[in-house]
Amino acid sequence: MEQELRFIETCNRAIAGGLIKDSARRPIRITRIALDRALHSRTKADRNPELLGDLRAYGHAKSQWFLKERRNLRSADGENVGSVSDRGGRTLRPILFVAT
Repeated sequence: MEQELRFIETCNRAIAGGLIKDSARRPIRITRIALDRALHSRTKADRNPELLGDLRAYGHAKSQWFLKERRNLRSADGENVGSVSDRGGRTLRPILFVAT
């Protein structure tokens, strides 16, 4: 995933720097949900149902906070960036990808 994020950042810099002049291309805004609790590297392999349930509940709570904050997010020019539209202008529901 980090490789893809670096590629997006490279494209954003190219658009901002005028290297990509295609008007159909625009910068992609990436927002991450920060993990604000320390986990030991052993938790990557720990399949304890209690731990997994706790991590899922934590992830759910963080995603709800993220979506709530994002709903009213506006860019510097006042554009609502909390919603995403397809090419036809229809508003799309946000999708969160969660690794399990």
